[in-house]
Amino acid sequence: MEKVVVPSPGESINEVQIAAWLVEDGQQVDKDQDIVEIDSDKATLAVAAPVSGKIKILAKEGDVVEVGAVIAEIDPSEKGTVVEQKEEKKEEVKEVKKEEKKEITEESPKSEKEQTKTQNPDLNISPLARKLMEEENISEDSLIEFFKRYRISKKDVEFYLKEKDTQVKTSTVKSSSSWSGSREIKRSKMTMLRKKLSERLVSVKNETAMLTTFNEVNMTPVIELRK
Repeated sequence: MEKVVVPSPGESINEVQIAAWLVEDGQQVDKDQDIVEIDSDKATLAVAAPVSGKIKILAKEGDVVEVGAVIAEIDPSEKGTVVEQKEEKKEEVKEVKKEEKKEITEESPKSEKEQTKTQNPDLNISPLARKLMEEENISEDSLIEFFKRYRISKKDVEFYLKEKDTQVKTSTVKSSSSWSGSREIKRSKMTMLRKKLSERLVSVKNETAMLTTFNEVNMTPVIELRK
């Protein structure tokens, strides 16, 4: 059995964290193939297999191990399982994307009603008015062109003054309650690098003198001098 040990990432580093295994337990690995990624206080390193054979994983992802510890063993006399899941997943993703593209291209053309909605998304028309427009074969563009040439009278301005406040209130209520997202929380173990950074930040906050001074000044003579 060939042992896979944790290499030294650098001076003054005694322990590392198993970031991710690139292979599975019992899998066939080749010589010089990257099998695991380790995190240290300074960098992330990839460890390669010293020989070809069947691998046996001894440390889990997220475990903190010392430099020089044995994290896996490789048996060159046995042949492990050949895993091709990653390649199959990539092919499945490509097939799904191709199917989505086909569905988009094979979609039926939009109706005139949907096209007018996309052309004029800011135009607010009630359902009754839209139904009347469909019965009379009136398009939104013709309405817009008509109101552009329409002469604004005093009644129109008075109607605008009455309705603008109610429209602002309704728009603010809609905008405040339009978000329908969810607050999802995902907790994951800190990497060695982030842990070291947080320790440094806390030590700087605790050890450094952070002061704020306030000076009270009577501005009356200054103001008189300026005058």
